[in-house]
Amino acid sequence: GEHILSGILCRLYDCDNVGFHLGAEAVTIDYNADITWEQALEAERLANEAIWADRETEIFYPSPQELAALDYRSKKELTGQVRIVEFPEADRCACCGTHVERAGQAGLVKVLSCQKFREGVRMEILCGARALRYLSGTYDQARAVSRRLSVKPLEIQGAVERLEEELSAAKERMADLEQTAFAALAAEQAGRGDVVLFQSPMRPDSLRRLADAVGKSCGGLAAVFSGEGAKWSYALVRGDGGDIAPLVKELNETLHGRGGGRNGFAQGSVQAGRGEIEAFFRR
Repeated sequence: GEHILSGILCRLYDCDNVGFHLGAEAVTIDYNADITWEQALEAERLANEAIWADRETEIFYPSPQELAALDYRSKKELTGQVRIVEFPEADRCACCGTHVERAGQAGLVKVLSCQKFREGVRMEILCGARALRYLSGTYDQARAVSRRLSVKPLEIQGAVERLEEELSAAKERMADLEQTAFAALAAEQAGRGDVVLFQSPMRPDSLRRLADAVGKSCGGLAAVFSGEGAKWSYALVRGDGGDIAPLVKELNETLHGRGGGRNGFAQGSVQAGRGEIEAFFRR
């Protein structure tokens, strides 16, 4: 499979195979040309056409004169008797390895990736039974996802794009609702000085925005915790922007926490119960 694909790539894009590794999971091949994903897929198509044609593999030992007239691939200069392996219409290469008798025995070739690597690209491929197992596995996953989305397997991309649009709209709506709720909570704490609030689990950005709103309203330190049990995230805000570092250091040491900040703001987490947190601030 590597022979056939490399022969086609090197002929089409004037490159060399400069690295090859037959791994436990896949075959990796390095080429010294900037091959695009679209070009790799075109080479994959041509490679599979050569496999389906099922031409007989030709292995021969040309004389020095015959070798000099041959156009063939080789990673280095060779001396002595040279063994040439040819897959008709696909590849002619100097190689001492073991090969199938006919191209069709390679089964199929599937390109998995084509990534920029050094001065060219590194391609990952699978052949034969391993390619079939991989494609069967990806299809099984696609079928399972398509059932969850109530679409056909080949319609998954469109369904996922619609879900992403719906999720984005839901996030915007949630942010608007949070802003309204945070404003109401901040209004309740107006002018109360130092306050400690406990909320159900929320995203770090939401926690920060709530603490900032309360800090501007209360006129003192706003310590807002979100979480449950013995795991809480915190955001601390001093409305006057004063130094908060000593308090954060003591908080983390006492409540098994981690985090920090500057300019009157800090964010982190603690491993302590609500009662322990309340006792800390009472002290």
